[in-house]
Amino acid sequence: MAKKKETNVPSEWSYFVETDEIDDKPRRYSIAANEEERALLAKRLDVVSVDALEAKLEAVRKKGNMVVHVSGVLKARITQLCVVTAVPVLSIIEEEFEGWFANPADAVSFAKARRDKQIEAGQNELPVLNEADDPEPIIEGKIDLGELTTQYLSLFIDPYPRAEGAEYGGGDAESQKSPEIRPNPFAALAAWKDKQGGGES
Repeated sequence: MAKKKETNVPSEWSYFVETDEIDDKPRRYSIAANEEERALLAKRLDVVSVDALEAKLEAVRKKGNMVVHVSGVLKARITQLCVVTAVPVLSIIEEEFEGWFANPADAVSFAKARRDKQIEAGQNELPVLNEADDPEPIIEGKIDLGELTTQYLSLFIDPYPRAEGAEYGGGDAESQKSPEIRPNPFAALAAWKDKQGGGES
């Protein structure tokens, strides 16, 4: 997952929570993106539309621990275009995810400190740290649950959606990505709507 931006400027879909209110008793949140937010997310995620997006999350901080652990389940309906036929394809996504957050000035894990020393010593090919050992920063005392959900949603989206029964006529998935093979998605969508009699009058 991409690291969080270093500011609390709202993203396409933001839901900020104050970390001071999170302790060893789990706090639960239920969030959902509205129509305007989903339209902005569709542009960011490069899909035709985000038809629905919600998440149920739980945040907890263990006693004596500066790290906040967030876990949850996201549910989404995404419309994309088939990479073979360019007709709309509806994807239903329901996935679990989790994240860890800490104030960098207050919490540095032993694993991260050891890795930093190895980097300083010039060691190469070091293993990637688990996110629990390298938490994302808490910015201005807040965590953006909307942005966290969006980042994980981007990982769950199928990069090569296909309509049922659609088969490549030749080449591989990479070749289908070239402009000569794959039509402009919005032009293709408009053409498909016209064929279905659903275009604007």
